[in-house]
Amino acid sequence: MTAPHGDQPTNHDPADPLRDALQGLRAQIDAVQGALHDSLGKLSNAVGDVEQQLPRPLMTPPAAPPETHVPAGQEKIAPPPPLTVSAPASAPAPAGAIPPAAAQPPPLPPWISPSEAPPLTVNLPREDKTGPQQEIPAADSAPPPAAPPPRAAGSPELHIGQKWLLFAGIIITVLGVGYFLKLAFNNNWIPAIGRVAMAYLLGGAFLGVGEWFRRKGGELLRFGLPLIGCGVVILYFSSFAAYQVYHLVNQGTAFGLMALITAFTGILSLKYNSKAIAVVGLVGGFVTPLLLSTGENSYLTLFTYLTILNLGVVWLSFYQRWGLLNILGFIFTWLIFSGWHFRWYDDTMFWPAIIYLNIFFVIYAVAPYAYFFRHQVAAQLGGFSLSVINSFIAFGFAYGMIKHHTDYPAASILSVCYAGVFFWMARHLHRCQPANKRSLIMTLAMGLLFLTITVPILFKGHWLTVFWLAEGAIILWAALKLESPRLRWTAIGLLTVVFIKFLTLDYPIRFGFAVEQFRYLPSYSANWLSRYFTTAVALGAMYAAARLLRKNFADESRVFTVVFGLALFGLLTAEVSGCCADYRPDGRAAAVSAWWSIFAIALIISGFIKRHAVCRYLAIGLFAVTALKVIIGDMAHVSTPFRVLACVVLGLLLIGASYLYYRYSDVLLPKEKAADRRADPPADHQS
Repeated sequence: MTAPHGDQPTNHDPADPLRDALQGLRAQIDAVQGALHDSLGKLSNAVGDVEQQLPRPLMTPPAAPPETHVPAGQEKIAPPPPLTVSAPASAPAPAGAIPPAAAQPPPLPPWISPSEAPPLTVNLPREDKTGPQQEIPAADSAPPPAAPPPRAAGSPELHIGQKWLLFAGIIITVLGVGYFLKLAFNNNWIPAIGRVAMAYLLGGAFLGVGEWFRRKGGELLRFGLPLIGCGVVILYFSSFAAYQVYHLVNQGTAFGLMALITAFTGILSLKYNSKAIAVVGLVGGFVTPLLLSTGENSYLTLFTYLTILNLGVVWLSFYQRWGLLNILGFIFTWLIFSGWHFRWYDDTMFWPAIIYLNIFFVIYAVAPYAYFFRHQVAAQLGGFSLSVINSFIAFGFAYGMIKHHTDYPAASILSVCYAGVFFWMARHLHRCQPANKRSLIMTLAMGLLFLTITVPILFKGHWLTVFWLAEGAIILWAALKLESPRLRWTAIGLLTVVFIKFLTLDYPIRFGFAVEQFRYLPSYSANWLSRYFTTAVALGAMYAAARLLRKNFADESRVFTVVFGLALFGLLTAEVSGCCADYRPDGRAAAVSAWWSIFAIALIISGFIKRHAVCRYLAIGLFAVTALKVIIGDMAHVSTPFRVLACVVLGLLLIGASYLYYRYSDVLLPKEKAADRRADPPADHQS
């Protein structure tokens, strides 16, 4: 049979039907895979909705299925790649097992046998959210080591039974031991050394039992730690009783024992990372002298003991951020000191009391910052508040004691020392934590506060103005360096109030300036040196504030500039008038007019140099007022020589001012008009 004309012969390959079948099968596979990917996308969204309840799987992948042999002539169909479900990274998943919906593999296509199924893996976000997602196979493996069970969040009954009953039992036990020691002492039941030995043994027993429960772990760990704290308190009792009550050891030995117990408690609290042990030991240490007090005024022993306890607080503060310890130590220390001071203190105890008082001040000025100094982290506002309260309490006691013991200006030495402590802390913070501006500002403000307190203690009258104005300028400089708005407004307020005091109190009262007569009483020379110095400092503070604020705070700078100019004009007018009133009364008015003219020409020159139209207008106005004063007032009240002087000086200065306007007209006119004026000849030359 021959092919038609024009047609090519057709070769029929027997493998074509098989190839067509495989291509069709492959098309079906692609379609099923597309549907499967859509299903997995929906599953991923469902996983994201419940990811807050996702536990972390700890599984190992199953062994890979053995590769099967494919007969010759047949193509091997590779299984699809491992299926991966990625949970959204919006929130971390808690530890545990993955949810059933995410752990179940998707249904297999009909052309893949279960033995050839790929391993299912689940992508969960890393806990730190900083690295790539970690792929964890969804298979079973050995569970991790059991962690201590979390605190029970059950009924209030369980909370009361576990926590409050334990603490109540410890407190009552400690009270019982204390009263037993006191009762045994009063009735002489057991020899003194036996009582102390029994107390030490009881404290050691509590330590041992507490450690045994702690090593059991779990909930018993939280049961054992308070028992250890109870043992520490009993050891404090025993040591204090051995010296103060029974006099079995000398003072040095007793304090050595207490120091060892304090250090031991601190080491235990750090080792177990237990604030409870530290708190129990601290409270027990402070309660010990109260329970075992003999009613005698053994203040040296008491204050040395308190110093040892508080040094332990500082030592712990360098290692742990336990603000509660600082608060408790602060409260107990000042309560005990206050009780002793109001009951026992008299002037014969001044030096020991003032020394220990300031030791307590330094301890609780430094303790709130100790952790932040060591670990280079930002301090908290609570620590600063504690330091402020501590400073005022200590200075209040010290001021009262110094005032009754000696002349009260001696308290200024103490306030300077307090300021020095805070300045040292500010310097250390600035060097170690330059970014921690808040704490730096707070400590610097405290130092400046005590420096401010020093001034009224040590100085009187105008010297207060001098120091406070200088301090206001320094605070303003520091505020601008630290970029602190609050400190800046504090400085502006201080400068404003003190300058008003200078004008309304110091000048009329201290320096005797009579506004009605515009002269100084009883004479111009009275207090002239202190008046000159105070005036120079006041004007310098205003000028310095204007210069400091000029760069970033133009409005405030302009206010201080105006205040400086008005004060300079008024105060120098008062000086000229007062001087002439005493030495040349007939030339007083002419001298004032001459000074006004000089001030006006200075304003014009300043206005031209700095291109300030306001200064030039003020100068013209002052020239007008001065001219009226000379013509109307001075001509009728001064002698002929001073009339000549006033008129000549004023006339020459007016001519000089006019020359400045001609000479520097280019400064006043726009550039285009100035160029036109230089190009056009005068009218008389044109004619």
